[in-house]
Amino acid sequence: RAATGAYKVVVEENGGDMSLMKYKNVDDFMQQVVIAKNPGEHEFHQAVEEVVSSLWDFLKENPAYLEGNILERIVEPERVVIFRVPWRDDKGETH
Repeated sequence: RAATGAYKVVVEENGGDMSLMKYKNVDDFMQQVVIAKNPGEHEFHQAVEEVVSSLWDFLKENPAYLEGNILERIVEPERVVIFRVPWRDDKGETH
């Protein structure tokens, strides 16, 4: 199977060795992706590290999953912004 994107560049730079991964280890992934994008979110970092650590051996054996940026997508936190907009009705009551 042909490699694509950033993974392809890494593979080509290393003589076509498909066993080489985008990230050297879990710590490398954490620093480059998670901590860089989410500084100061220590609980989030811990949760991500636990999940990625449990997947790491599988990803080393199946680097094709890295082509689709699976790790980058599953560690993107979902953000919800909630705000209240007070308004006044025709009777002058504020809600």
